[in-house]
Amino acid sequence: MSASAVAPRLPRRLRQARFGIAALAVAAVAVAVKSFVIGPLTGHFEGTFEDFAAYLGAARSMAGGGSAYAAFSSVPVTETGFVYPPFAALLVRPLALLGTRSAMVVWLWLTLACAVTGAIVVARTALPKSWPRVELAILGAVAFAPATYNYWHGQINPVIFLLLAISYWAYVRDRQVTAGILLGLAAGIKIAPVIFLIVLIRRRWWRGTAAMVSTGVVTLILGALAVGGGAAVTFVTKVLPGLNRATGWIYNQSLGGAISRVAHQSVLVVQTTSWPVQVANLVAALLVLGLAAWAIRPEWRCREERGAEFGLAITAMLLAGGIAWYPHFVHLIIPLFCVLGLVAARGWRAERSTALAAVGAVYGGVEVIDSRYRDFRFTLADVVADNASSGCFVTGPVSVPPAGLDLALEACLLEVDGQIIDSATGAAVQGHPAEALALAANGLGRRGHAIEPGWIVLTGGMTAAVPVPPGAKIAVHFTHVGSIQLAGG
Repeated sequence: MSASAVAPRLPRRLRQARFGIAALAVAAVAVAVKSFVIGPLTGHFEGTFEDFAAYLGAARSMAGGGSAYAAFSSVPVTETGFVYPPFAALLVRPLALLGTRSAMVVWLWLTLACAVTGAIVVARTALPKSWPRVELAILGAVAFAPATYNYWHGQINPVIFLLLAISYWAYVRDRQVTAGILLGLAAGIKIAPVIFLIVLIRRRWWRGTAAMVSTGVVTLILGALAVGGGAAVTFVTKVLPGLNRATGWIYNQSLGGAISRVAHQSVLVVQTTSWPVQVANLVAALLVLGLAAWAIRPEWRCREERGAEFGLAITAMLLAGGIAWYPHFVHLIIPLFCVLGLVAARGWRAERSTALAAVGAVYGGVEVIDSRYRDFRFTLADVVADNASSGCFVTGPVSVPPAGLDLALEACLLEVDGQIIDSATGAAVQGHPAEALALAANGLGRRGHAIEPGWIVLTGGMTAAVPVPPGAKIAVHFTHVGSIQLAGG
């Protein structure tokens, strides 16, 4: 016995929301094209690109036989010059082949392409297919302020973001070697992603861990060969200690930065780090990393939960690091989309009222079961192999809008040859038929599908399944959605 629902096209509010998101995405693309494509080509780019100047300076210094870290200085609180590992210096080295303006344009377009591609990868992986995933990704890449800051100032973060985005895609699909290699490359460009070793170990991904470590070692060797032994020593002895000192500069949004500001440590000028501040920073970082490690489980989890693990690790990376400048928060696109995907799968759209809002009409229905198992006894694998005992179904002649019914109290009376065999109410179906509808919608959503407009959805049997002898007459009576008469074959 079933209550049936016919789903119409998307409700007006959802259609309006999709249209609004699409319009915003188009507007954002128009502004981005004007600012980051037409502007640079016509000489009207308004970004300062001061961070890119450090990359280009390192590339030209290497091209002239000098050190990538020749312009590095730890005197300012924020440090100046090239502050990335030698492998990153190898990646920016080709910029020396271009003129200043050409190098700037190429770098700007490269970082923009990395951010847009990474955001699309994350959105298409994290969000249900029924969502406007590409539009949301575009908004994230060209309208999210931490992302656009990178374009105006020429930072390398979008390149790392793309590697992390593809790593996330591999992580939720259990491709541990791919994830390990990509995370190793990201850590070779910027040290912060090295914390993902904890994630891989906690998940017991030994091949992934080996892949990340091996890739990291390769980046160290290639970087050292590219910049030379002297420059590599400079990075280890001068640049790296400066990156890990306690810095309370207002734009440092890590936990260590907050603690240092409270302690008035290196807020405007560099100061010798006091041991209490250093200990407090270390404890805070360990607590955050410990929380992220605790949340990860080696046993099976659904894709949305795995995404939440990865997103939590991204957040921990930003909070636990010594420095987390504003543009680093472009990486938060990943946990933001992961949270949306998890909420969608866990029941944000599974509320009873939301499910009913998508229903066009409610019918009474009879499901005719065709089971090949005697006495209706079988395992889960058996019933799946038997196509869920499906035979056919019949809907009644009366349709009622769901707003006019209390489906949990809708009663059903089953008769066979004039004898009452069973009775029930809609509460027998998951407590309320709309709960079953939401359960089906969420199950499909987790697999990348959706209940399409116009579909008839059988929410489940209200009465028990009963055998019907040949030639028997069946009558089913509902409180508000009419009656159905059938004859056994």
